Amino acid sequence: MRDLHLRDKISNEEQRQNFEILRDAVENIEQNWLQKIYNPIYWDDQQVGISNVRLPAANAPTWTSYKGSQVLAFDPAQDNYIYFSAQLTHAYEEGTDIEFHMHVAHPDANSGNSQWHFSYSWATPGEAFPTEVVEDVLHAAPGTADLNEYLDFADEIPGTGKGISSILLCSLYREGTAVADTYANDIYLVGLDFHLKKNSPGSLQETSK
Repeated sequence: MRDLHLRDKISNEEQRQNFEILRDAVENIEQNWLQKIYNPIYWDDQQVGISNVRLPAANAPTWTSYKGSQVLAFDPAQDNYIYFSAQLTHAYEEGTDIEFHMHVAHPDANSGNSQWHFSYSWATPGEAFPTEVVEDVLHAAPGTADLNEYLDFADEIPGTGKGISSILLCSLYREGTAVADTYANDIYLVGLDFHLKKNSPGSLQETSK
């Protein structure tokens, strides 16, 4: 009888230990999934459609037919400007840095560089727009025609204090007259966007996270 009682006690202890192991494993899985579902950090594009940019009365790039669509062609002998704005999504992880980049295509395989300048002024609702910041990049042609090229500006845009629904007022131009701009053909702008971090599908409140 004592042996039977001992076996039952050992069996119950093993079951308890197995249950605790299983319970801990389930809790870890649940925590990992909850972390992904309710506190994810993902990168995404905040897109700016090139059809929505504003062209100045002078020194504007020209709309050009390309691959069955229309793109903006930046001239090698001019300083061509565009202006645009972007409003950040409610999914934006507030206070984090963002990155601006553009997609371009060269219509030929020739070599050379192009000089680009991007400016931005970023303000959260209730905040005054500051003096614009200018970033520059000298981009080398890839030597292959029609590539969808990712043209990145090196500096991240500091997001300290910035929140959802914040607005960026921006300009972009190719300085075709610059000595450093040696690519002797148009460059096609095919896309604009900002890379940003998201930590939710949206906001719990209409005007705040």
